[in-house]
Formats: sequence, C-alpha cells, structure tokens
Amino acid sequence: MKGDYAALAKALEDRKIAGAGLDAVDPEPLSKDHPLWKMK
Repeated sequence: MKGDYAALAKALEDRKIAGAGLDAVDPEPLSKDHPLWKMK
C-alpha cells in the first residue's frame, strides 16, 4: 500500500495534524529531497 506522503507533509505544515510516526514507507527510502526529511 502506497502512502500519500505529500499530503502528510502538507497536513503537518498546515498544522492540521500535530505529528506522525513512520516506521516504513513505500517506496523506501523516500527521495533525499522529500519534505518529510526536513520536519522535526
């Protein structure tokens, strides 16, 4: 099952959700320039 990681990053940036815990992604790994890498 592929995730919508762009939507996840947007929801975090827009503070629609407070956080997320990921132990695996599909595809793995995320690209080096993916916005999720820059988040706390």
